[in-house]
Amino acid sequence: MNILFVCHNGIATNSGNHVSNFAHALSKLGVDVVAAVPDDSFSPSQSPSPSACPVISWTDARSYRFADGNEADFIHAWTPRQHVANITRKLSFLHGCDYLVHLEDNEYVVTSSQLGITQSELISRPRDLKIPQTLADPEDMHDFISASAGVTALIKSLLKFKPGNLPGTEIWPSAETDIFHPQMADRSLRRHIGVSDDSKVIVYHGNVHAANVHEVRSLYLAIAALARSGTRITLVRMGMDFVELVPDSLKSVEAHVIRVPFQPRERLPHYLALADLFVQPGRVDEFNIYRFPSKLPEFFAMGKPVILPATNLGKELSHRQNAFLLRNGDGLEIANAILEILGDDVLAATLGAGAKQFFDANMSWDKSAEKLKRFYEDIDCRLSVY
Repeated sequence: MNILFVCHNGIATNSGNHVSNFAHALSKLGVDVVAAVPDDSFSPSQSPSPSACPVISWTDARSYRFADGNEADFIHAWTPRQHVANITRKLSFLHGCDYLVHLEDNEYVVTSSQLGITQSELISRPRDLKIPQTLADPEDMHDFISASAGVTALIKSLLKFKPGNLPGTEIWPSAETDIFHPQMADRSLRRHIGVSDDSKVIVYHGNVHAANVHEVRSLYLAIAALARSGTRITLVRMGMDFVELVPDSLKSVEAHVIRVPFQPRERLPHYLALADLFVQPGRVDEFNIYRFPSKLPEFFAMGKPVILPATNLGKELSHRQNAFLLRNGDGLEIANAILEILGDDVLAATLGAGAKQFFDANMSWDKSAEKLKRFYEDIDCRLSVY
């Protein structure tokens, strides 16, 4: 079977990491896979290697032939954003095959938050509203998904965005167990980035954008509140800010934040190992209900306590056993959760062991790839009947 993934961004992104890991696991099952990225995100250094799938540009994908000399059997569009939808339609025609659509987020929330409007305003679509090609347009998204052969989603709740007659399946992401696993903190690295010996550490390596800026700001406010109350604590922060995270009126909260520049993925676990616990901030809202934060498998794989909202993946977890679940997700609740875990060694040990056990039992690129391959085969059989 030949599968062509169409990515909405470069391969060195959270989404691209999912694509490359699914592709690598599928290749071990005998599936020939290639990932196509936007032309402006492609470079020759992304060419094939023994441990990753081939990466090509959208332009080269038009005439790409697989090892057997044939075109794609399926094109898998990684999100229904307009630029992905447009190239997928063209590639589907050129390769003479059907396409599937993968859902990562509630695209309505992503688009409306980026444009600074409400979801109702987005859906009503004023005549002068221009939606950038890198965002999903509700009308185009509906048409694009409806014309697909099936839908995959990072989390089951996202399948509500597909028509009822279309097949769909949930495929959880994982983390690479050869680098993400429990490990001792590197004290020299800790000193190198400026963390004092007596400070507790939280590491957060997510990007900040319009859809999640308020919840990440809550994490910053929680750290500041703990520091004011006498807790020696440092937030080690990686990731990019695409919007203003801390306005001038709140600049003082950054006093206990250490910013670390971009790190290659293989270096990331060294920084995560510095953490006493992890926090995935968030509220139970229209954004978080439909997401599977890409950091969570990495957090759980490290075997440290994890704080996260009682939604999305949190619905699969048990409070105070394999995670500490937030009900409101504001700065005060986050601060109190951190303080409780730091003050209770038994609870911290229970949460850390439970997190690793949950990861081992539920998160595997190989198992998810097997499920995805079966989905491809079921759709192939379904289409052959017609």
